[in-house]
Amino acid sequence: MTDDRLKEALDGLRVRVPTTPEDVAALRAEVQAADAALGELLRRAATRDGAAA
Repeated sequence: MTDDRLKEALDGLRVRVPTTPEDVAALRAEVQAADAALGELLRRAATRDGAAA
């Protein structure tokens, strides 16, 4: 991930404070999905970079 792509991703973050248990559950699910997607992206990049070495 380039610095520009990381900056773009971070610039897109917004703070959201959940107000109900349902909001908490929805936000938790969104964060977990984003974490999983980022982890997959980083693993692919590491595999690609390791294969290129």
